[in-house]
Amino acid sequence: MGNKFEQRQRRILEILTLLNEGGTFEEAKRLFSEEFDGVDVSDIAAAEKSLIQQGLHPSEIQKLCNIHAAVFNGSVSDIHVSNYEHEQLGHPVNVFKLENQVLESLLTDEIDGLLEKINTGDYSRKDSLEAAIADLAQIKKHYVRKEMLLMPVLEKYGVAAPFKTMVPADKAVLDDILKLISSLEAEKINNQELLEKWQFLKEKIFAITHKEEKVLIPVALEIFNLEDWKIIAEESYTTGYAYIPAPPQWKPGKRAVEIENENEPLRLIALQKVLDSLDEIADKMVS
Repeated sequence: MGNKFEQRQRRILEILTLLNEGGTFEEAKRLFSEEFDGVDVSDIAAAEKSLIQQGLHPSEIQKLCNIHAAVFNGSVSDIHVSNYEHEQLGHPVNVFKLENQVLESLLTDEIDGLLEKINTGDYSRKDSLEAAIADLAQIKKHYVRKEMLLMPVLEKYGVAAPFKTMVPADKAVLDDILKLISSLEAEKINNQELLEKWQFLKEKIFAITHKEEKVLIPVALEIFNLEDWKIIAEESYTTGYAYIPAPPQWKPGKRAVEIENENEPLRLIALQKVLDSLDEIADKMVS
């Protein structure tokens, strides 16, 4: 089982690499049809995440994601429903986590590397750093989707209070990005000051990401129903995405709806547990 899964992942990566190195779409599509008839969507998602975790430049990641969507679009509708809907491409949770993975690469691989070179006196990288920081500003779309689409659902279930601290935290990050851009536009750069501002900003971003993935998303997965996620996925196309192209459209499958209906009493129990734990959740959000 494990070997088959790993083999499928490698083959998907090979197809995407082929396209990235100049192979034709038709050739890639033929290989996919031959090798992955009926492949589960979770395998596709895992392959995409693997690509991102290799630390590719964000522009390359976006290109590969576009290729990914084009190659798999014709087959995704025929893939059987994953046991975990949130692992499927296009599900809001999958999208949020995918953006966070690209964001981490941008922060630690690209921007950290450029700042290190500039700090040693290589000012030829200043334009590249300015472009990378400007790219970082796309994080606003991530925050807007969270605040405009997730928060109202949390409000609906009466559990939004602990998460409202994220709104000013998000705004502070966006303000600090603008300040950093202004610092880079100055004729003379104070390297030490620049590094301190960057480290402070990076810590803020990582703190928000940690709270999203360890507190906000787990709570949402406990209490949101499939219809909630479907609406969020649909409205996400309007707000836009950070660092990635628009993902394939997601909607819950028939079997997933059946399972949810069977488990509705468990979801209501989970909701009550969250309601009873709001103080504990609030502590996690401010720590």
